[in-house]
Amino acid sequence: MIYVLYSPNCAVCKKVVRFFRNNQIEITKIIIGEDKIERSMLIDILSLCEDGFGTIISFKTESSKRLNITSKTFLDLSTKELLNLIQEDLNLIRRPLIYQTKNNKPYRLQIGYDLEEIEIFKRVVHEGR
Repeated sequence: MIYVLYSPNCAVCKKVVRFFRNNQIEITKIIIGEDKIERSMLIDILSLCEDGFGTIISFKTESSKRLNITSKTFLDLSTKELLNLIQEDLNLIRRPLIYQTKNNKPYRLQIGYDLEEIEIFKRVVHEGR
């Protein structure tokens, strides 16, 4: 299963959604600012991050500014606090965030849109058919 966490007004997010639609790859869309995600999904996403929370948190959003979360201050927060903050406000994460599971386990993560990198989702999905 492929999940795309995105914002509808984000041009890069639209490119990602269009890529999957054009390649007839089924995705589950999660709209940042409207939808919530399960804590278990967030933990699974983090398990794919080399730098933990630093990989997925955007320090440029209104939410991070409002909460005074910077690349330095987030290090003072506990894992539990960061999980709670992100669950309460998905606007804290970078977008688009593409998360893939395989056999119900975390498998692949991509943040942003890079045509060469996103192609891997097309190959893997078509191999499985």
